[in-house]
Amino acid sequence: MFFIFDPDRKAVLLISGDKRNQKKYFHLIDYPRQRTMLAMKS
Repeated sequence: MFFIFDPDRKAVLLISGDKRNQKKYFHLIDYPRQRTMLAMKS
């Protein structure tokens, strides 16, 4: 797995190395909850 910093979302993108290639965002800054949930879904 590896990490990519996404400056547009001010988040760290975690990409796991499994077959599903799941992507998860870990936010470095506390956004409003609604905006954070939108970022997690996309």
